[in-house]
Amino acid sequence: MTALVIEVLVVGTYLFFGLRLKKKHDPKLVYEIYPWEKLVAYIETRQDIGPGLMATHTVLTLAIPKPDDPESALAAASINVGHETAGLAQWECIRQFMENGPEACPDPKEDETLAHYKAKCRQARKEMSLLPWLSKKVGDWFFQRYLAHIITERRIKTLALKSLPEELKAWSAPLPKEQWAKPSEALQNLNQQLARAYERGLKFTQMGPVSEWQAGREEKQQQKRGKGRFRA
Repeated sequence: MTALVIEVLVVGTYLFFGLRLKKKHDPKLVYEIYPWEKLVAYIETRQDIGPGLMATHTVLTLAIPKPDDPESALAAASINVGHETAGLAQWECIRQFMENGPEACPDPKEDETLAHYKAKCRQARKEMSLLPWLSKKVGDWFFQRYLAHIITERRIKTLALKSLPEELKAWSAPLPKEQWAKPSEALQNLNQQLARAYERGLKFTQMGPVSEWQAGREEKQQQKRGKGRFRA
């Protein structure tokens, strides 16, 4: 009995101090709203080396740099994109949505929906003979493809909507068009250069770094100003 009392006191003491320390040092979640033009996007290919495996994957990272230290970020989020070209396409879609509205983005594909998966299964049953179709069904069962589509749909319809914090619901509500923030002159100039490049038939993957666009534009302006002073 004495040993049990001592054990309860020791465990209780550990729990008491553990909860006090957790409450004191537990980080608080704070939401900060930053202008769109301060966002930095970059794509990188990473290599993860394990005990017997080396995996390569490409991510698109969206980050907000610190005002006093541009090399570090206040916050960042990375998205697995599979390939650099796919990452560029995703970033261009995000940029078009943020700067020109949802009408400028392509319609989402339905390749990952449960309805599309069922339609592909019905089509495969019509086109495939019995043995290949049975092999496909065994593969679907082994890799749990049907269950994966069900879970994905559930997350999209329920969990994703409930995960939005109360602090962001009012901020996420659409604003009337007259309250939209106007893009800066520098951003408008870069978008005009991008639009003209599209008209010439260039692709987004052929544009090069945006910093080179801005540097080239400033250099041309300096040359024009220099020529004007010379003529004067």
